Parts: sequence; structure tokens; C-alpha cells
Amino acid sequence: MPIRKVRLSTTEMAKYLACARDLRGAGLISETPSEWGGNRSPLDIQVAPPPDSVVCVLANNRVYYAIFVRLLSRSAITLLGCQITTPLDDQIVLASSDEQFIDFGSHLYQRSDVLNWRIESGLRVGCGKAFVGWILALGLRPIPDDYRDFFILPCELTFGICSAANSKQT
Repeated sequence: MPIRKVRLSTTEMAKYLACARDLRGAGLISETPSEWGGNRSPLDIQVAPPPDSVVCVLANNRVYYAIFVRLLSRSAITLLGCQITTPLDDQIVLASSDEQFIDFGSHLYQRSDVLNWRIESGLRVGCGKAFVGWILALGLRPIPDDYRDFFILPCELTFGICSAANSKQT
């Protein structure tokens, strides 16, 4: 029965990388994933595609971002904040509300399903622990009319991270 290892030793990782380089050199694979190099982020961020994550513009010309994410920590960290940017707006701010249900962009969200408040308070995430939920934000710049009807708008999420091991913010 095959054995599956979750982590490789330094020697095993070096062998693995050498084999991957050989495969790439032979043209059998196009690239080696960045995590093979050992430069892995302590946080894996997965954003749900449309229609789960949406950007909408309401009649008041306010731009609402509702992004469904899964955050998986590879080490014990604290999330210190979240910044969202798009090619059309680099001034997007996290929404805040003390209500149990949030009417946001004509959709209702339950406060317990929204990660904003926990991230702003310094969300502590243990190694291997995942958080799933919504990040709600407001865009300060209008979206041009050409992009309003079912246009896919790429968003970049950046999290401030403090590692428990070295108290380093990235």
C-alpha cells in the first residue's frame, strides 16, 4: 500500500525538486509549482468564482463587493487586516456593521458568516485551521458602464499577517 507523506524532509525536498527540474527539462511538465521551492505563504486563500463572489452597482452608484473566501493557515498566524484592489478601483474599504443581519448590496448576510469583523479584530488562525465566509467591501470609485453587465472583475486580496513564531508582519 502506498504511503503518502504530508511533509518532506530537506533532503527529500531537494530530490523532489531535482526530479521536477528534470521533468520540466524533458518537456514532460510545463512548470514547477511555486510551493515546491519552499517559499510557501503561511496562508492559502481560495476565492469562490462567480456567482458566489460578486461585484454589484446599485441605483445609488455605490459599488458593493461580496467575496466568498476560504482561508487555510499553514502555521499559527494572526490576520491583521484585508485590502482589496481591482484594476478599476484601488480604494476599496471593508464594510462594517453591528447588526445581526447585514443588508449589503440588496442581499442579506448573517453577521456570523462575515469575516470582516474577525479580521479587523485580529483573527487568530491555528495551523491547519480553515475559515470560510464572506468579505464585504465598498468601492469608492464607480465602475464604468462597459463593465456592469455580468462582467468578471478580477480582485486581489492582500492580508496583513503576524506569525506567532517570529511576530513578523507581511
